[in-house]
Amino acid sequence: MAQKRQILSINGGGVRGLYSIAILAQIEQCLADQQKDENLNIGKYFDMISGTSIGGILAIGLASGINARSLYKTLLDNAANIFPPPMLSGTPILGAIFSILRVIKLILLGSRYNQKALKATLISVLGDKRIRDLDRRVIVPVINITNGQPSLIKTPHNEIFKRDGEYKVVDVCLGTSAAPTYFPPHKVNNHYWVDGGLIANNPTLISCHEAKYFLDWDLDNLYILSIGTLNSEFALNHKKINSWTSKFKGFLNIWQGGLNIIELTLSANQIMQNKMASHIIGERLVEVDEIIGKQQSDEIAIDIATKDALEMMAGRAEHKAHSVFANSKVKAFFKNYADEFQPF
Repeated sequence: MAQKRQILSINGGGVRGLYSIAILAQIEQCLADQQKDENLNIGKYFDMISGTSIGGILAIGLASGINARSLYKTLLDNAANIFPPPMLSGTPILGAIFSILRVIKLILLGSRYNQKALKATLISVLGDKRIRDLDRRVIVPVINITNGQPSLIKTPHNEIFKRDGEYKVVDVCLGTSAAPTYFPPHKVNNHYWVDGGLIANNPTLISCHEAKYFLDWDLDNLYILSIGTLNSEFALNHKKINSWTSKFKGFLNIWQGGLNIIELTLSANQIMQNKMASHIIGERLVEVDEIIGKQQSDEIAIDIATKDALEMMAGRAEHKAHSVFANSKVKAFFKNYADEFQPF
């Protein structure tokens, strides 16, 4: 009988990745309590970890030996520095003025934020590690805008993989999370990378492809735990589309300077990817996510890291994790550690 293989797949979603890692941290703590092992790393239960954007950062973090509880604390402590709020955003009139100035900055400079705080945080926890140093198989999508090609950054888990092992993990993290309009493209050697979420914000389908064609795993014995980032099922308001201002200011009014294009792409993309993956492995794909309603979706956004937003994400994750860990299909992922990863 073919060996059972397990993959952890983590969606992209900016600061909403706090929800994803909070769920994993809660489950990890339960496992640590059961096994009386405070150093337990939830990543060791999986043969491969895939992730996109913030999910790619979390995947690399887990595969580098950092447990989910530490990653949760790191993201919680640094989220507001990575996504700083508009100046005087608590003052309605001045906050609105600075929001307009941000859109102007986006149009002129191409991105709302720089990656200095994110890069500093990544270096502080990941150091100079390279892809070949990771303890688990990993796959992280980016888009190479120098040649217009999608690229899947992988650990050397197949003998034909010769390129990616030397990439610094910090560069891969900055590349896969460089969402257009939010962050500038990230340069690696002679290429520029942007967010892999534009092609696979949910990396579940590429995980299936990797398992079958590059790892020769039997799909009938493949199990994937997919962790989402509070999908808002982003949709546009017809009133805004049909308003007279849209005819003159569509890029600003409908698409908010391009921000809504990214949000729509990421949301629809991850729904499609999971649906297609479920057709391949059926009920062996277990999805953990929630759809947030309008009242919270305005506050729980890709780049909002206010105290209230972080609290709401953490609270929802805590509640979700307890119900999820009681699910027999989820519990089945945590019976035994996966085999040690042996790179080529």
